[in-house]
Amino acid sequence: MVLNMALYMATPMSMPATMKASGWGWGTFLIAYGGVATFHSGLLLGDIVGTLPHLHTYPDLGEHFGRQLGLRLRGARSPAGAQRWGAAGRRLCLVLQFMAYYLDATAQLLYVVQYLDQLNIPWAGRMCLSDWYAWVFLASLPLQLVPNMAEARWVAVPIGAALFLTVATFFAEVLGGAPWACEPGPSFPRPGAPSIFLSLSAWAYSYGGHGMFVEIMHELREPEKQWKRCLTWTYGLVVPVHAACAFLGYAAYGAYAQANVNLNFPNNAVNRLSIVMQLCLCYYLAFFTNLSTLYGQVEGGLGVGRGVSGPRAAVWRFLIRAAFLGSQVVLGRLLLVNEGDVLLGLQSLSGAIGMTWFTYIAPFAFHWMLQEGKGLGGPMRVWYSMNILFGALTMLGGLASSSTDLLDAMGGGLGRSCNINYRYSPSSPLDPCHLSGYPEG
Repeated sequence: MVLNMALYMATPMSMPATMKASGWGWGTFLIAYGGVATFHSGLLLGDIVGTLPHLHTYPDLGEHFGRQLGLRLRGARSPAGAQRWGAAGRRLCLVLQFMAYYLDATAQLLYVVQYLDQLNIPWAGRMCLSDWYAWVFLASLPLQLVPNMAEARWVAVPIGAALFLTVATFFAEVLGGAPWACEPGPSFPRPGAPSIFLSLSAWAYSYGGHGMFVEIMHELREPEKQWKRCLTWTYGLVVPVHAACAFLGYAAYGAYAQANVNLNFPNNAVNRLSIVMQLCLCYYLAFFTNLSTLYGQVEGGLGVGRGVSGPRAAVWRFLIRAAFLGSQVVLGRLLLVNEGDVLLGLQSLSGAIGMTWFTYIAPFAFHWMLQEGKGLGGPMRVWYSMNILFGALTMLGGLASSSTDLLDAMGGGLGRSCNINYRYSPSSPLDPCHLSGYPEG
């Protein structure tokens, strides 16, 4: 389970572009603050689930605490009034969870298609993106037979190796090219407010596993004993990797750091290995994102959810998952319109819509309500309030900035590209600075 959590939360190759969007100051602050605050909110979720073990999903938490809030408000002290507040809390969490992870899985599929197109596989010729999407859809169907996250652990082991190789190739390309030693070298312009707000939700995305933590905890044999250890190992693996890739990548490429950082590298064997490894990682994560949060909600609503077994239910689950995956393929095809710049905007939109709620707002607000009667000390009230306010500002500002960024990236119109023209860093043995990832001229 630790490996699955680390695989989902690890986004090392997007860190240079995320750091570029925030700049040195905000980026350094958000790495440190985000790591501390989100680790704490993960612990709080564990405490909430340990206290209320009958609540199995985040929407269950939303309903419970929505009802509690309704009972405290004037005019909503009747059972009917509290029930309405509980239903509203469930719907809010359900909608935000659905939108955030639906968009995230769509982004993962989009990455897979772009990587396949980037590899320019000889037997495939110059296949159009729409054709690659058809192949990715068919190749993803066998994974839909995996029933739950516990069974997915066997697939996670080789994918963990792919993540390790991805990070290793990143360091090999950056340190091998040493672009910071070139002339003119990287530049670091001060980011504007829209860029900073875009980065806030992008950083929230990088810590965005919290929206599935409640569901993951109930996959553990002994959640109360195992959760803190799982969370500690996950953060111990992910946060140092994020920090190292963010600082090194931004120092190397500065304002030219690409959302698809492989375009900062020469088109060499190490880069192609990196692309293949990321392809495998994103292929798995598209499935895991749906499985951990979305499939259970959809299947439960259609009567074939947890606890329903038999061949008929298994067939219906597979058909539901195939249709759900197909809708993400269609959306992703519409969004992939130029050189991948849409990816950072799509991830930021996913982070702004829901991941900030599940990471910075709901855990602190719900735990505050859970502690009523026991009370929170003054410093903890300030800390909880600060995180809730930060989350609210990130949601609002990130939603505006990521939407604008997506519209700008889609300037050519929806779904009009057959292929993408990739411009790698030129590689020349006569000029080492051509390895820097900067455009020639």
